[in-house]
Amino acid sequence: MAILEKHMDPAKIAILVSMLPIGEGNYLAIREQLFAGETVDTLVEKIKAYQKSKL
Repeated sequence: MAILEKHMDPAKIAILVSMLPIGEGNYLAIREQLFAGETVDTLVEKIKAYQKSKL
């Protein structure tokens, strides 16, 4: 939450939190689907590209 608060306005955080299915599902299984084939390096590059596109 601290990272979100540092980089997003409160209204957007509220929208994001309201969309999260808190307490549902199996994060470990979902994580495997979301990050299949990813490494720390590929994720860092995607984050940097996203941040650059927002400038």
